[in-house]
Amino acid sequence: IGVSGPIVSTYIPPNHRSALQNPAAIKKHILKELAARRYTGPFHPDRLEGLIGPFRTSPL
Repeated sequence: IGVSGPIVSTYIPPNHRSALQNPAAIKKHILKELAARRYTGPFHPDRLEGLIGPFRTSPL
């Protein structure tokens, strides 16, 4: 768990099938997190990489 070294490339895995099958639940969660100011964005991957450098994401 965690990063074992520097992140040198961006990695964005696809979302889980259950997230794609239940978009209303995902949208509800995202809206709740946005309202609590725990999420920002959305950001285009190229724009985000330009701002923060290479990054990794976790699928929904």
